[in-house]
Formats: sequence, C-alpha cells, structure tokens
Amino acid sequence: MPRLAHRHGLTSEEIAGLVDTLSIQAEVIDPLAGVEPDLRDLNDQPGLNTLRTAPKTSSADYLITGDKDMLVMADRYPIVTPAQFWATYAGL
Repeated sequence: MPRLAHRHGLTSEEIAGLVDTLSIQAEVIDPLAGVEPDLRDLNDQPGLNTLRTAPKTSSADYLITGDKDMLVMADRYPIVTPAQFWATYAGL
C-alpha cells in the first residue's frame, strides 16, 4: 500500500481509508491443498491454492496481482493485473 502514495499520489489518510474499505469487504478463504507443477515460484503456491478455492467458497472472481510469476498462469486461472482490473471495473 505505501507504493500507492508514490504511484497515485494518495495521502496517508486516503490509503488508510482504502485499507479500511478493503478490510470490511475482505473474505478469508482457506486454500485447497495441492501443487501446480508449472508454477515458477513455489512461494506463490498458497496464493494460487486460495484462488483455486475461491469459486467454491466465496464470491471472489479474480486474483489481482503484479507478480510476474503468477501472471504467466493467467491462461489457466483468472489472474489479472491491477491495471487490467481497474480498466474493466473502475467506472462501475
């Protein structure tokens, strides 16, 4: 979140408000077990497993990330960049 101040000119108060809004709307998801053999960074496995669980247990539709190792999996999983998500949903 601190990078938002630099990248988007948000104040600390605006960032705190965004964090508050996100925490109210957040859902906690227990990830499925398993290993994706094509995942380049094994440290990303918990995030991918959470994404694989999301359609079954929550209303989450996407994983939004700038992580390049995760983004290469976007052809198999609903993974988008923040810019892609913003371009699609910013006006709603």
